Amino acid sequence: MLFLKSNNVVLKLNWLLQNLFFKAELK
Repeated sequence: MLFLKSNNVVLKLNWLLQNLFFKAELK
């Protein structure tokens, strides 16, 4: 359960980083 929680956090952080990178690429 703890592994799934931490894994979910990693996925969210990865998504946020990809989102920021995508926005930076659009500029």
